[in-house]
Amino acid sequence: MLEREARNDALDVLDDLLGWELPSDRWPEVSARLTALAAAVRANDSAGVTAATVQLELISPLMGPGMGKEPTVPPTDAVREQQAEIVDSLRDKPDDDHPRTG
Repeated sequence: MLEREARNDALDVLDDLLGWELPSDRWPEVSARLTALAAAVRANDSAGVTAATVQLELISPLMGPGMGKEPTVPPTDAVREQQAEIVDSLRDKPDDDHPRTG
């Protein structure tokens, strides 16, 4: 079961990601970090979800070094698809405040 804070922090960053604009050569890095986040979600690994979320935040346009010097583009279709799949997975998973019963 994922910790609520890890789940909510990931959902916040994933929501923000759709508004990011990055240089086109940065989107493969985002995709790789989304892959790591998806693996942590599947494993119910709260520490892994937190670590992957932090790594995503470090790529964000607000945090990345040298932002504003290169032309930027919105998320690729592949990144949008990954984002949507992870959001769906996170929303379907119980957290420590709302365990699944039955």
